[in-house]
Amino acid sequence: YELGLRLSFTPKKATSGSLVTKAVSPGSAQALRSWVRHQNGTVTMAVRQGSGSWVSLTKSGTRSTVNADGVTCTESAFTLTRALSGSMSFRLTLSTSSGVRMRVYDYGVVLL
Repeated sequence: YELGLRLSFTPKKATSGSLVTKAVSPGSAQALRSWVRHQNGTVTMAVRQGSGSWVSLTKSGTRSTVNADGVTCTESAFTLTRALSGSMSFRLTLSTSSGVRMRVYDYGVVLL
């Protein structure tokens, strides 16, 4: 499945927002691993199967890295151990301080 984005926002009043992916049916899995490369702010991730409730992924760590253009950024990693199947959507929730620009360079999800 092809997914891609470059997102940049500078909040004037709101300090958080969410990006929800289109639902896809990639098959079944027993777990997933995910990452988001971003500059400034913090990120959380969640998954939803069909029209069910959002399930938060567990943040497994962060590290300083570089994006594809060589720009220094943070990579936040997430995990979820649970049976998954059918249609799935992913939600990235972004939070930053008022007036501080945040960028999301890329993200990925691997089903195991």
